Amino acid sequence: VGVDIKSNKNFPRRKLNRENLRKFSSVILGGLAAEHLLFGHSELLHSDVEKLYRVLQWLNLTENEAKTEIKQAAEAAVLILSHHSEARSRLAEAMALGRSVGFCIETIEKTLIFNN
Repeated sequence: VGVDIKSNKNFPRRKLNRENLRKFSSVILGGLAAEHLLFGHSELLHSDVEKLYRVLQWLNLTENEAKTEIKQAAEAAVLILSHHSEARSRLAEAMALGRSVGFCIETIEKTLIFNN
């Protein structure tokens, strides 16, 4: 079972629609976006993207759909963090302390308020 990223339909595997997929993907790439904003590059670019790509494959997105989702999610993450300095600062602090990816994701989720 797959997801049509051009529609807003739910799909049975996890009842994940396009909007929630974008939020999820943007959160996963939040560390990458924060590094880019703070340092102008990301040391873990390949690692973060590869992990997200594997998740998108698990969700049965095609290669082109996955690449499009990753690009748009990265752009969204940079845009969100550039407009939410508190989230960016908290994420940077967590990263500087060597916190886990899970902790960093939780930091972003707790700080950002997504419009539903």
